[in-house]
Amino acid sequence: MIGNSGSSGRIFRLNMNLDTFPCRNPDMIASLLLTLATSGQTLYDFGPADDSRWTTVHDTVMGGVSRGEVRRTAAGTLLFEGFLSLDNNGGFTSFRTRDRKLPLEGSDGIELRVKGDGRTYILSFDREGIGLFGGGYWQRFGTQPGEWTTVRLPWSGFEPVNFGRKVPNLPELTPETARGLTVYLYDKKEGPFAVEFDSF
Repeated sequence: MIGNSGSSGRIFRLNMNLDTFPCRNPDMIASLLLTLATSGQTLYDFGPADDSRWTTVHDTVMGGVSRGEVRRTAAGTLLFEGFLSLDNNGGFTSFRTRDRKLPLEGSDGIELRVKGDGRTYILSFDREGIGLFGGGYWQRFGTQPGEWTTVRLPWSGFEPVNFGRKVPNLPELTPETARGLTVYLYDKKEGPFAVEFDSF
């Protein structure tokens, strides 16, 4: 966990349930555990009382043909699966929450515990007062096939990106200014993907 001085940890989770995962190719499964270093709250649990609005945005908005679906499962998890295509100059897929302030104040960053498929994913936040309509503040994290790894993403590591390019001279992302949350697959490697989350 990326700690902040004098605080206990707050769990900020994305858990993949490998036992119930409906994927034909288990090598494509990535497991993510995100830990928020503040003081004790789950942001999203995907249960009946969760009113979060999860939506998908893919390269189809620019003529691509990648596809992906996000849905709550009967087990109370969030499943994101689909196919990344490079046709028509495409190559990204994503899911996100509505833009809202998150209780991140006082944290130093995000910690991910990852059991992956070897692909590189992106965690992205919007920033209050900055309109990056083709991106957000991005930080990439790698995964190791079949191995648990812990990845620490400090707030200072998030960079403003628009349509895949870094944008200079913008203010840094801070926990106080972070809004919403997006997970991207943008590694330009064609093929199926599937990821399931237990809670944020």
